[in-house]
This record gives sequence, structure tokens and C-alpha cells, in this order.
Amino acid sequence: MAAIDNRGQQLLVALNSLLRTVRIHDDTNRQAVECAANFVDSVSAICGLDSGEEFTLQISNGRFFLDDEKILHGRNTETLIQVMVDYFSERQLSGFTFSPDICTINHPDILLFARMVNQAAEQEDPAAWLKKMLDENDFYWVEHFEPDQATGDPEAVDSEEGDEATDQEDRRNRARKIYSYGLDNLKGVAMKLAGGQRAGIKKSVRLVQNFVNLLDDDAPVMLGLSTLRIYDDETYSHSVNVALLAMSIGKKIGLSRGALEKLGLAALFHDLGKVSIPQAITKKPDGLTSREKVIMRSHPLHSVRQIVMLRAPHSRKAQIVLPAFEHHMKFDLTGYPKASSWHISLFGRIITIADVFDAITSPRVYRKNFLSPDRALGFMIQLAGKDFDPIILKVFINMLGLYPPGTVVELDSDELGLVIETPATNRKGLPVILLLKGDADKGYRKGETVDLAERSADSGQYLRKIVNTAHPAAYNIQPVQFIF
Repeated sequence: MAAIDNRGQQLLVALNSLLRTVRIHDDTNRQAVECAANFVDSVSAICGLDSGEEFTLQISNGRFFLDDEKILHGRNTETLIQVMVDYFSERQLSGFTFSPDICTINHPDILLFARMVNQAAEQEDPAAWLKKMLDENDFYWVEHFEPDQATGDPEAVDSEEGDEATDQEDRRNRARKIYSYGLDNLKGVAMKLAGGQRAGIKKSVRLVQNFVNLLDDDAPVMLGLSTLRIYDDETYSHSVNVALLAMSIGKKIGLSRGALEKLGLAALFHDLGKVSIPQAITKKPDGLTSREKVIMRSHPLHSVRQIVMLRAPHSRKAQIVLPAFEHHMKFDLTGYPKASSWHISLFGRIITIADVFDAITSPRVYRKNFLSPDRALGFMIQLAGKDFDPIILKVFINMLGLYPPGTVVELDSDELGLVIETPATNRKGLPVILLLKGDADKGYRKGETVDLAERSADSGQYLRKIVNTAHPAAYNIQPVQFIF
């Protein structure tokens, strides 16, 4: 904390000096060059605290934060920090996200950045104008920070009041918002790439950071979210679902928070190359011709190209490009792209499993047959050691349980239920379900929550038993609407 406070104060001092100096000196002035160098050093020092990761300097309620850590006022910096608060407020700026690539940037670009921030005060919409200028100059090492509902306020404090049910509902509401934000973000990136533009990934990074927070707070919520199937946005919902599932696997095998963020980003962009494939092929309702299959199977290579074209630090792109290339190669290398000798990365093996599971459980215009979640796992078990890493697949199956969330179950009591959770304790795979009651519109409404591990006090027999399973689409059910 002390190191962050000190370096946060140093950053504000360096930024203030830079902004003041460029008002009176040109790019050749020695003092201006020194201010640019000092500012770069201050940013790099903070990146170094987090092993070379980007960070956000943001303002909220009149206080500055480095990511979620409040920058405390020092005795010698209190006046300066207030000056900077007023400066940001005058320009309606929420903050900036800086990447470690700033250390490779020439001083004229740093000075131009400072001049643009100063000039923002003269614009009708300072924040929008500055964002446009940063994009036009391809300043990938800095981005104006835009708070959104998904990220929340860094100074917001959860209330200690309220019951457990209210807290759970709050988490679910937040999860829904984050998922929606993820879809919108991915669409924006894909549309820019499809239009030949470069797209930034700062919002995508914040998205996976929020997914990590969800995992820490309530892992079952993440798995519940992954049951969402959006027919009109199949490519985007699929990619978000794969990210949710992959990160859940990563959490289960003990990956660090930083590794989970990288895994989530790689999963989010694994199918980015499909924007380069004609929709006449990606959405063809009939079987593909041999030529069309070749084109379709080129999408991992296109994903690599699209990731390379992203407006992001080179180090960040290097961390996420490999799994996109690998996710259809299969564990025994019989998939595509073909490789006679290749060791598939851990992220690639994880994303392969998440990708196939979501794909074969999702109704699609071009796929007449799809599987219920439990039967999908049974199908995948048969391919362990061939298509899938057997160890990671075992972790995945243990995580989801014999009846994964989103499975519709028919009971011996003639009741219908939806699996909402499989507790981790040894229960012979018996899940917690939500009973589904028929309504007047020939649909279903929520009934009571039932634990299938519950036994009769007299006989010791289970009160309800599963006699059959089905895909929720067979009952025209969107699981997430009931789980959440």
C-alpha cells in the first residue's frame, strides 16, 4: 500500500508538471523533454509493481485511485492533488489507462498527448473529443477511462445490512449486467475489425477482470451465466460463454488472478477470425461443401491475424494469440490447423474443452442435433486423450457435476426441474434443482428449490429421483431466466 501511495503521488506530480510545461515550451525544449521522460518513468514504475501489467488512474468522488487503490494525500501533495482534481473535472475526464508499452514511446508523442489533454477543455464534449484524438493518433498505450455499470465505482462499499438472499440477488443482477456488457463489447471489437479498423481491448480487459471478481465472489453464478444461449448473437454469446467456462476451469486448477485474466481474454477472442468468414458459410443451414469446410477451418489463422491487428500492447497480444491458433487442433493433433509436432499450451487445452462443450449444447441453424449438458459430458468423455486433455476434462466434469447447470430433469414424481447448482461435496452427483410449473401461456414459471440429495427421514430413500434428462430448448426454456 505504501509503495502504491508514494508512486501514485509521484505520478500526479509528474503529470501535472508535464501538462504545465507543454503550455509554454515546444517539443525541442530541454525541460519539456525531461518532463516527458519523468512522466514515462512514473508510469513505468507503477506498471512494474504489477509485473508489467497496465493500470488505470481514475478519479471518483473527488479522489484519485490507481485501479481500486485510493491515492492518499501527502503533506506536500494535498494542494497539488486538489489542483489535479479540478483539472480533470473541468475537462469531464474520468481517468486514463496506461500500458507498459509507454516505455517504448518517443517523447514527441508523450508531449502531444499532454497538449491534447490541455486542449480538451476547449471542446464541447472534452472526453469524446479526447478519445477520438487518441484513436486517430493510434495511441494504443493510453486510453481514456470510461466508468460503466459493469465496473462500478471504486469507492462503493457493499452494505453489511440485508439478508443473504438480497446479497445473492445483487450479485446476480451485477452478473447479468457484466454479461450484457461483454456481448456489447465483443460486438464492437468484431464490427471494427470487420470494417478494416483497429480495435482496442481496454474494455475487454476490464470485462475479464470483472469475471475474475465474480469467480471470487460466487463461482456458481459464473456457471449459471454460461447457460445463456442467444440465437441471434450466437458467435458473441458463444465466445463469452467459453470465456466463463474456461476461467472457471482455470480457477479450479489454481491459476493466479493475472493468469485467469489472460485466459479469459484469450477465450473471449478465440473465434475472432470468424469475422473474416462469409456469413453464407458460418450460418449455412445445410452441410458445407469440401471447399467451404476449408474456408471455415481457416478461422483460427484469421483469429491470429485479427488479434495481431488489435490496438493493444504487444506483450498483451503475445499472451492471447496462441490459444486462438490451437483451439481446434485437438489433443492428439488430428484437428486443424495441421501440425506434425506441437505441444498445445495449457490455455489452448482449456479453451478447447470449453469451446466444444458450449458448441454441442447450443442450438444452431446449421446444427440439427445438439445435446443436453449431461449428455454432452458423456460424449466428451469418450474423446478423452484424443480430442481433449484427459486431466483437464476430468477437472471440468467434476466442476460441472453429472448434471450441469441448465440441464432439464424429469423426476419420478412426474415433476419437471432445472438444475441450478451441483454442490461440491460428495453427494453422488445429485444436484439442486428448481421445479418448473406450467403456466397459462403453456410456458413455465419458477417453483420451489429442491435438493435431490434429500432423503426421507423414515425410509432413508431419496425423495425424488431423476428418470430422464433433456435439453432446455426441448421445453423452450432459457435456463438463465430461471437461474437468475
